[in-house]
Amino acid sequence: MKQRNFLKYFLTALVFGLLLAFNYYTDQSVNAHQFLVAAHHVPAIRSYGSSGPHDLIKFFNSYWPLIVGGLTLLGWLVSLILLGILKLVRLSKFWLANLIVLLLVYGAFMALAVELIYHEKRYAAASLAIIYLVAQPLYGAAIATLVFIGLMFVLSLIFRFWKKRKQPPISPTTPNASGGTPAISKEKKADVKIAPDKKQPAGNLAAKLSVLLALTLMSSGCGLIGPAEDLSCVASSDPGHCYQNEAVTEGNAAACDKVTLPKDMKGSLSNPPKDKCYLMVADNTDDPKTCDNIKGGFFSYSPEECLQQTAISNADPAACQQLTGDNKTKCLEQVAPLITPDKVLQLDGQIQDLQNQLKNGSDPDLEQQLKDLQAKRDGLIAAMSKDNKDQYNVQSDPINKQAVDEFNKGGIDSATKDKLVALNEKLKASGTALTQDQYNTLRDYYKFINDPANNIETMDDSKIVKESLSEKVGDLTNKLKFWKGGDTPEQQQQDEQLRFYQKMLERQTEIDKNQSVWDKVVQGVKDKVEEKVKDKINESTEQIAATLFTEEANKAANVTSAVLSEALDTVKDEAQAAEFRGLVKAYDNGMQEELANHKGNVDEAHAAVVAKMTQDPYAYAQGNSFAKYGNLVENPACDGSNPHCINKDVFWKAMKKSYNYQHPGI
Repeated sequence: MKQRNFLKYFLTALVFGLLLAFNYYTDQSVNAHQFLVAAHHVPAIRSYGSSGPHDLIKFFNSYWPLIVGGLTLLGWLVSLILLGILKLVRLSKFWLANLIVLLLVYGAFMALAVELIYHEKRYAAASLAIIYLVAQPLYGAAIATLVFIGLMFVLSLIFRFWKKRKQPPISPTTPNASGGTPAISKEKKADVKIAPDKKQPAGNLAAKLSVLLALTLMSSGCGLIGPAEDLSCVASSDPGHCYQNEAVTEGNAAACDKVTLPKDMKGSLSNPPKDKCYLMVADNTDDPKTCDNIKGGFFSYSPEECLQQTAISNADPAACQQLTGDNKTKCLEQVAPLITPDKVLQLDGQIQDLQNQLKNGSDPDLEQQLKDLQAKRDGLIAAMSKDNKDQYNVQSDPINKQAVDEFNKGGIDSATKDKLVALNEKLKASGTALTQDQYNTLRDYYKFINDPANNIETMDDSKIVKESLSEKVGDLTNKLKFWKGGDTPEQQQQDEQLRFYQKMLERQTEIDKNQSVWDKVVQGVKDKVEEKVKDKINESTEQIAATLFTEEANKAANVTSAVLSEALDTVKDEAQAAEFRGLVKAYDNGMQEELANHKGNVDEAHAAVVAKMTQDPYAYAQGNSFAKYGNLVENPACDGSNPHCINKDVFWKAMKKSYNYQHPGI
């Protein structure tokens, strides 16, 4: 065997191993999560078996270096074995031989991964673990390795072409000095081999390659895990449970026939292990007909128990329908709350897909699948609890479904989803529903309202106290005149707290202005659609809703928040006034007192201060305070007529936030 072939196969195996290790390491958590999700939907994994999903994840996470090393070594050894076979059939000198060997080996790895991921039965934890934790990394590594092999082949072609161009042409034999041809030494004669003057038949070459391909692909047949377990059961010390596990893994009830009665139960008229095997297969595959195989008897399972467990595990009322009397009634009562809207919506999606496929032409198999799915869907809806059915009716609406889908994908929060669905349902009750454009508009509105960034209490403290360049230099409006020098440290501290109030008030003004626009739009549509419909205007309800949205949006765009604007103007002009500083000082005095009374709990102390100062603004005034700040608290909130007013909601929030900022670690 040529050394360059040995190294070439080793290099390819090394690349494959590194790619496999990279896939294992980078996708470990993702694959484990997918495995756990899949395992959750397999009843037997939840109910039977000694190794749970988390145990298997720990096992594969611990031994994945050995798995990577084993598969890498296997790929290299099989490559060398196939090259040896090529030499035996005299194909090793064929210039594509190495390419064929490498494609066969790593193509077989890819075929193995595809078989496991897309075709292997998924009825046990072990098979699921192999699929998600081994086959998925193997699939990516095999594809990348095949690409690497292809690149090597292309580079090899380029090199061969370049070498051929560089090689000098072969000239006729030059005669020697005596006029004859140059003599060939005995040693060189021994090296000269006369090639046979016949070519290998093309058919024979194709036949040998076909045999080689068949030998390789035999390793990637169907149902890989099950047959492997079948072979292991022959030598097992407990073949009964081994075959039981195989039947569950493959979802194959026929394999339960191999489950024999334990020696200590010889002579018994029942076979509990075999009946349990049928029960587990029926449970996992959601196939109530498998329960008919159960014989029952002493210490065994009954067909009724099997049907009931299958129905409950799979939320399948069809299994309940095979029961009679009280058993049937109790079974349906237990299953009804388990039939959640998402289960029926999933079937709706499958039915829609089949209907779309059948638009291209008739197909008996697809038509039967469609009929079976529709029957299953009707059975689920008939057995649903009333609450779940109401939820399904809401969620099956296209607009509502879109809201739920966006929530599931993280596009909107739960509150936004609920508001969109509630509004759409209210409009539907009035005879219309949200259009797609209206849905998009409202979704953005509710996202704005529920965005944490629009909560002034979450504003960044450091950005609030940091002065902008214009503030440092001062501007013509003198909007921050209280930042000028000459104030005492206590006054500067009070002014900093008032800065929190101003900045939070500015942000709240922006938020409320935007919110007021959309509030008017939404309220206008809610209030007026019904009136328009009742008046029997000669328009469709969709046209009415669209018109109202446009009208209300235009009106609301011209609205300003006068109340907040007045409060903002006041604090800008009068923040340095004694009454504002006096109010801040009283709040600080109150916090010191109440923190002692409430064992350092800031939230409780703040609530107590606000409550007392609302009742008596001078509750925490020290001595006879000359600063008559009480009017800021006692007077009505800013309404356009009050020269000195505060927005009380924003003010108290600002005081708490600024006090926390100035007293870290309280």
